[in-house]
Amino acid sequence: MTVNLAMIPDDDIEVLNTIIAENEEFKITGYYFIPISDKQCQVGMFYNKKDGLFYFDKGFKLTSNPVEDPSQIPAKLNESD
Repeated sequence: MTVNLAMIPDDDIEVLNTIIAENEEFKITGYYFIPISDKQCQVGMFYNKKDGLFYFDKGFKLTSNPVEDPSQIPAKLNESD
């Protein structure tokens, strides 16, 4: 059985790549791997080790793509002044 994994450099939280591996024990020196399973994850997202979820921002606030769902962007950031 294969698994989808998020590939993240050691000492970082940004997803560098997503891969398909033979099992969850897959390893490459310099990276850690998180099973994606039912979680939304794509390259460039950020992994929150505390809740095990992936976010579109380093502050762990945006849970969906802000381009597709701009309602998540705080009003102050969404202003075009």
